[in-house]
Amino acid sequence: MKKISIIFLAAMLMGCNMQTSDSIKIGVIAPMSGPAGFFGEEVQAIVSHLQTQLPANIEVIIEDGKCSGGDAVTAFNKLTDIDNVDAIFGGICSPESLAIAPLTSEKQILAVSPTSSSAQIQGASDYLYSLMYDNNLTVNGLVEQAVEFESIAILSEMSDLSIDIKNGLESAVGERIVASEVFEPTQLDYRNVIGGVLNTSPQALILNPAAGANAETLLKQLAEYKDRLEGIQLLTHFPYLKDATRQSSGDISEGMIIVATPLVRDSRIDEIKAATGKDFKGLDDFMIATVTDGLLNLVDVVLEAKAKDLDAKDIWVKKSLDGIVVDGLQFGDSNMMSGYESGIYEVTNGVAKGK
Repeated sequence: MKKISIIFLAAMLMGCNMQTSDSIKIGVIAPMSGPAGFFGEEVQAIVSHLQTQLPANIEVIIEDGKCSGGDAVTAFNKLTDIDNVDAIFGGICSPESLAIAPLTSEKQILAVSPTSSSAQIQGASDYLYSLMYDNNLTVNGLVEQAVEFESIAILSEMSDLSIDIKNGLESAVGERIVASEVFEPTQLDYRNVIGGVLNTSPQALILNPAAGANAETLLKQLAEYKDRLEGIQLLTHFPYLKDATRQSSGDISEGMIIVATPLVRDSRIDEIKAATGKDFKGLDDFMIATVTDGLLNLVDVVLEAKAKDLDAKDIWVKKSLDGIVVDGLQFGDSNMMSGYESGIYEVTNGVAKGK
């Protein structure tokens, strides 16, 4: 991968593309409150850090999408109708991005999400793009890990991400699934569904919650069934990649296989973490990179569009992107980024290590 430092890319923005002194506004839609608020706070920390390296005429305006479609639409309308932003960075959650999709087409304003992974983003709008791969990559990774087991059970949360993954798994390995249970996001006690699933004696149990408190509660309550978990392989994805999310579960997560974002080994991630002073509990290294790469490339595209009086979207789809994880990648006809391989991690001595 070509090594372009964040500072160097910012210098490029300040140099080559600064033909205009007009103010350029980038609107950010992120969950600044609610259950996913920690994601928004971490995005804001990265954006604030990058803003110190951008040209002085770049103004960033953040609105709270609350990981909710309705709130994201309100935020989008405020940013476009009142603040008159030139582009949107976000949403951060898939419900935010999907809700604003038709509005991006209607108002012909480019929106770039660094982290939305719903497969429904593909084809949703000619003006909405995501640097994240779609959920099918997670599904395929889980299928590859589960293929050796004859009986598989799934525990899923009723959320866009989890239901996408559940449906994909059922389509791919339906004949091997002995139980597939869904619980509501407002549910606090999962013992009945856990017990029911374990009664089917699966060889592998796929934990499929959304990231956040529910994921930690699910694993903590699952630990109460430790004796019944003997011989069952736990498989899961992003919600359990952070080691802290598994601490309350004792040792039942030892040997857990996690299919998640690609492995990133790049010193620039450590530099960003140090510069923000943030203890990242939501965004992993890959997402820190897509937030960074996404904002810098979006600003670059808007500056070029302003200078050449072109549609930013037309430049975006043809651009060969620069950055930590998107270096050399291009969207073309796709609304979601391709060219990634999912990361496979195994929990050893309480630490998720890339395989």
